[in-house]
Amino acid sequence: MRTWQLAASLVLGSAGLCFAQTTRPSPTTLPASPATQPAPTTRPAPATQAAATQAASRPYVNLDDLLKRLSSDAWQQRQRAQDELVRMGDEARPVVKDLLARTTDTEVRTRLEAAVAQIDENRISGPSFITMHFKDADPREVFAELSKQCYATLKPFPDNLFDQPGLSKVTIDIDHQPFWAAMKQIADKTGIDLQQYSEGMRLMRGAFRMNSPFTTTRGPFLVVATQVDYSQTMMLANGGGATSNFAVHLVAYSEPKLQIISSTSAVKLEEAVDDAGNSLLPTGPDNRGYYGGGGGTWNLYAQLHHPDHPGQKIARLRGSAKFVIQTKSQKIEIPVAGIKENAQVIGDMPVLIHDLKKNAEIWELRLSATPDTMGNRWAQLQQSVQTRLQLVDAQGIPLDHRGMSSRGGNNGIEFTILFTPSNNRPAADRASADPAKLVWEVPTATKEIPVPFEFKDVPMPH
Repeated sequence: MRTWQLAASLVLGSAGLCFAQTTRPSPTTLPASPATQPAPTTRPAPATQAAATQAASRPYVNLDDLLKRLSSDAWQQRQRAQDELVRMGDEARPVVKDLLARTTDTEVRTRLEAAVAQIDENRISGPSFITMHFKDADPREVFAELSKQCYATLKPFPDNLFDQPGLSKVTIDIDHQPFWAAMKQIADKTGIDLQQYSEGMRLMRGAFRMNSPFTTTRGPFLVVATQVDYSQTMMLANGGGATSNFAVHLVAYSEPKLQIISSTSAVKLEEAVDDAGNSLLPTGPDNRGYYGGGGGTWNLYAQLHHPDHPGQKIARLRGSAKFVIQTKSQKIEIPVAGIKENAQVIGDMPVLIHDLKKNAEIWELRLSATPDTMGNRWAQLQQSVQTRLQLVDAQGIPLDHRGMSSRGGNNGIEFTILFTPSNNRPAADRASADPAKLVWEVPTATKEIPVPFEFKDVPMPH
């Protein structure tokens, strides 16, 4: 077997019962930022010199020039001006309001409303655009600002990461860059990077980044080509014969704000050709696809055809993957004392939480659900039971999942989910870490996002 590793620099890249809905703002209004996360800002409170530097560097917007370009005779100028507003993110909202007060031009107003609609869309399913200007800043401040602007809590590991010795002050200048481009610059400056940890991405110190010169950013996703495999197998028994395997391994990283429900089962290749002109598209059944991932990191596998007379490089490799993300959810919080035979309606699906019992050190939670007629939503409910239903102790620390079983019938399905105290707790504390509350966020609306990728001149094994 011959395996080529591809290497160079890159960033890997809630007492009482209550409900909360997260929804997309109306695309034709100018709403404030959604309440689920604080609005991004490039002006943190100036408690330090670094923060004061950030506050003083807010980009200046020339309204007259922007209005002139939005009404230009050249459509390219109009589009570029609209795109600039989109890259400003939430900072564009007051700008758009001022511009709407200055113009009665129908197309300009339409473009302004379209820019706000795209900003709203990006808030949930598109790229986050980052702007920050810090001089001699503490890394804690930089990542706190990044968290605001990417609408996600970026948790450090270990928890005291920013209190450790040896962290240097950093100077950073970033203007309206997509999250993954900004993340790379920040990681290069701070030595702190996003890396897969348990069920999510955490900020970690050190050289943890996966390195590859073959990367592409599409919307809120970073796609990296990490490995090319080519193997040949000769059968010596059962009549002999030969087989071969040729494939490219990819890793897709999603922005931390995205709640990914699933990935489609295959990478769709649209073009694969080597520098000798040979087509590398597989000729048999659809190539194998996604084979693992979660918590922000998704492994993809693109099956290829190895020609008889191959070239030296994969000149062009172009395709796409698809991801299903949550756009709306319902969050349930129930104290342990209120769990017994607690009836809920999630979306329009009846759910009954039967009981919670302790067996030795294992807690057993039993619930049942009646499926609706929409099979996709039923599948999403099943997945959320396994991955997003939590028991948390009095300190808010989730218990560890220890497995799940289910049994079904014509009227629904019953789940039994097992939990134990978190392994993150010291052994002496684990016995007292009883669950205090059930917390469950269930997706009630989703959206499929295509994630295209394209790579050129990838080394080709022989």
